[in-house]
Amino acid sequence: MPDGERLDSYRRFMRWFSNHLLVTEMTPAAFKDALRNGRTYVVAEGIGTPAGFDFYAETSAGVKDLGQTIEASLAPKLVAKKPHVVEYPGTAADVRLVLKRIGDQTAEIVKESAGDLEAEGLAPGVYYVEAAFTPNYLRPLFKSKRVADQYVKEFTWIYSGAIRINRRDIDDYFGR
Repeated sequence: MPDGERLDSYRRFMRWFSNHLLVTEMTPAAFKDALRNGRTYVVAEGIGTPAGFDFYAETSAGVKDLGQTIEASLAPKLVAKKPHVVEYPGTAADVRLVLKRIGDQTAEIVKESAGDLEAEGLAPGVYYVEAAFTPNYLRPLFKSKRVADQYVKEFTWIYSGAIRINRRDIDDYFGR
């Protein structure tokens, strides 16, 4: 690179990612609580800072946040809100949300959406959302369409924390 550093250097790479904590107050105790309870998501900041992203469960017992475990008997509906780049509200059109369920060795796609995502009637498991983003707002920065087409492609932008859906009889059997 022109600055003498490798493209994949640790210093360069770490500036491109951030961890977002979902807190109600800006205190060290609130930050630790969010980390401890999984109320976090990771963002590839190199392609833009998100605004408006959220992932939660609506249940018969109320709304449950990231990091929580929910009984399947509460009929959870998982909801993900589509983000946009802070400085460019129109970029939400370039975002695709993907709900995934973590299996034994893979993460299976449960549902995809070009808008806000909702899913219900889900099997017990661990669920998270990926937001895939095509940064079309960067196209004017390139000198030619060919170069823009080479670099402006879909990237995974956000990895959410997890929401777990359990069945009481399975958890009782395994002592969880």
